[in-house]
Amino acid sequence: MALKRNMGAAFAALGAAAGTAATGLAILQAQNENLMGIVVAGSAVAAGYIAWQSLRGHLRICNLFLRDPLTGLANKTLLDDRVERALLRAQRCGGCVAALYLDIDDFRRVKETFDQRESDRLLAAAAHRLSKAVRQMDTVARVGPDEFVVLLPEVEDAEGAVVVARKILAAFRPAIEIGGRFQPLGLSIGIGIAPDDGTDVDTLIRKAFFAMMESKRKGKNAAWRYKDGILAPACMGVLKGPEG
Repeated sequence: MALKRNMGAAFAALGAAAGTAATGLAILQAQNENLMGIVVAGSAVAAGYIAWQSLRGHLRICNLFLRDPLTGLANKTLLDDRVERALLRAQRCGGCVAALYLDIDDFRRVKETFDQRESDRLLAAAAHRLSKAVRQMDTVARVGPDEFVVLLPEVEDAEGAVVVARKILAAFRPAIEIGGRFQPLGLSIGIGIAPDDGTDVDTLIRKAFFAMMESKRKGKNAAWRYKDGILAPACMGVLKGPEG
């Protein structure tokens, strides 16, 4: 897994720095016992600093490969890793895993009313609102220009995923303010549930994508569920208020 490989490299660098420091200290101790206390302190600080800088560098590299630069959300690489882990855990311990595939309705038309910087700010604001609508244990990933996937690694059943979808739709009821203008955003959401809709990453997310496309075909701003080859409405969109 990409995450495991990158973190492994970071901790290997940390261990190498610590090992080099330990070897140097042994030589110095043999040469001059009287200076040992001073040298130990200085070498430990230097080794710790070198190791910390190396770890920070590796973590920055990991972040570049695993996070979307605009929104700070997980990217597809990190999402796939987390979905795979969630599916393996569910197979061992039981329970369900849900994937919600979300697409901002008519975002291409919305972008025409903003410049590039404002469009980016709008996407970042939408990502922040989406993240606030789910649990800390859930993963929100950006998988396309205006497409997102929410991983719910632990849900009791399909109804639990529907509750989250309804909460997300409600969170997008107020319009988002960008540059003094209020822009309403609707979401089409597709829901896939493992193990019913698939037991591997690609199948589960593909089923959620199909359900999202059905939501768009049926009027948008709603959530649809995929189950056994049948697409069914899960919840309708929250009615927009005057501000939306």
